[in-house]
Amino acid sequence: MRLNVAWVALALVVVLAGCGRREIDFGRQSGHEYSNRYLGLSLLLPEGWHVQPEEVNRQLMARGRQILAGEAEESAASTERAANLQTVPLFSVFKHPPGAVVEFNPNMIGLADRTDQMPGLANGRQYLQHARRMIEEGGVTQMRVLDDSRSELIGGVDFYIMDLEIDSGGITMRQEQYVTLRGEYALILVITYDNEADREVMLAAARSLRFED
Repeated sequence: MRLNVAWVALALVVVLAGCGRREIDFGRQSGHEYSNRYLGLSLLLPEGWHVQPEEVNRQLMARGRQILAGEAEESAASTERAANLQTVPLFSVFKHPPGAVVEFNPNMIGLADRTDQMPGLANGRQYLQHARRMIEEGGVTQMRVLDDSRSELIGGVDFYIMDLEIDSGGITMRQEQYVTLRGEYALILVITYDNEADREVMLAAARSLRFED
């Protein structure tokens, strides 16, 4: 199932090895607007696309990790609080609704990955270097890194970008991962597509990002 392939790819990238302090949460969705107070951000998701419910995001992310590592299913209690998770699913939006008969469903996904196991991490480029090493040394033949040298200023914040090609069942997809550091987390925006028109729709959504600080 190609939906699982996309989430396994994301799970691979993000599996890198106080009192009064506000902790991260899953954020808030209102129509096609997403916001997160902890990360200090908001953005507009593509109009007319299907926004996945928060619980579905958590289930898909957990399933991707299980397929990748053969882990036991996570308990409901462990996923009730975002702060309990290494990787927090923020939002996901798909061009077509669940069950649509299509070869591939273009999608945009937001994640926050805890970086406390990577001391000294200075920026998103270094995070992507860790991710690239895992892909190339892990023997993941269906994924190929094309470039990790690009960057873009979005909402006044520097994002570093990795371009990948993913092969699944005869379908070739392109994926772009945009990463910046926010507090104790790496904020990751992922767009996966098979044509330029859908890429532009998702890029417009990514570029609508606004930060409080």
